[in-house]
Amino acid sequence: MAVLSRDYYDCTVMLSYEWEETFQHRPPKGCLQMILIEEGCVTLRLNQDRCFLQAGALLFLHDGIKMERLYSHDLRAKSVAFGPGFVNLNLTIDNIRREDFELLRQQYGYPSFHLFLDWSYAYTGVLPLDTLSLSKASELMSAAIHELDAHTDGYWPCRARVNLLELLQLAEREYTRYMGDNIMATPLARNVLDYIHTNYDKDITVESLCEMYHTNHTTLLRDFRVLTGMTIGQYILQYKLGLAREALLFTSLSIEEIAITCGFKQAAYFSRMFRRAEGMPPGQFRTQKVKQRKAAKGGFLEEQWLGR
Repeated sequence: MAVLSRDYYDCTVMLSYEWEETFQHRPPKGCLQMILIEEGCVTLRLNQDRCFLQAGALLFLHDGIKMERLYSHDLRAKSVAFGPGFVNLNLTIDNIRREDFELLRQQYGYPSFHLFLDWSYAYTGVLPLDTLSLSKASELMSAAIHELDAHTDGYWPCRARVNLLELLQLAEREYTRYMGDNIMATPLARNVLDYIHTNYDKDITVESLCEMYHTNHTTLLRDFRVLTGMTIGQYILQYKLGLAREALLFTSLSIEEIAITCGFKQAAYFSRMFRRAEGMPPGQFRTQKVKQRKAAKGGFLEEQWLGR
């Protein structure tokens, strides 16, 4: 990651960028960071939480987030980080965290930084972008990075700042759309989703979830379908298969070990469900994908264990 300390008027601001994001650095101290996934997918650990990102995702981080890459596949991403003072000289990472910042923002016309700071059950720092928005976000981030990289004349801070502000405005529009799409997602459905993500290796039934969350079948199934577009059983199966794909690609675990690790009680059932989803058995899937990766990356295969 290229880290810059630039004198901007009478203020020194921190800036950094990565044309090819490696996910090996947290945002520099005092900075906010945006990471754009352009191709492929990556699984991260953000502090203690596991996060899966695929092409079209825009991730917002602050300097208190510890980031670790667990797996990636055909990944292409880039990032830019900046101190709030680069946007406005009166701003720092500390004062944008103040409880009265929203009032000051409205009074003085400061941009909003809530996408970096205000995570909740409905928004976890990730915005999914459609094809058009992804293309525009990539264009704006590339333009900002170019200015940070080249700074060919005395006006590069202005051009970079304009690009960053336009990118933040685009993100705000996408956030409004995203939250509107998820306005019907109830806390019940979100809680159940979180429970599945951390207990997928257990025997989860609709009956047990109803008892756990003190609800009935009709309410639970309705709310969950609104959030995911699937039944609970369908979602659990798809989630387990997604974990299994990662394990096949990025570990040397046997098929039986992967089945158990990903919550399948029997390897035969896992193989049958995997074949139905992918059109081939898991062993063939692994062999085919590994050959493709070796051909593309000079024969290097990074082996990692499936994280929880």
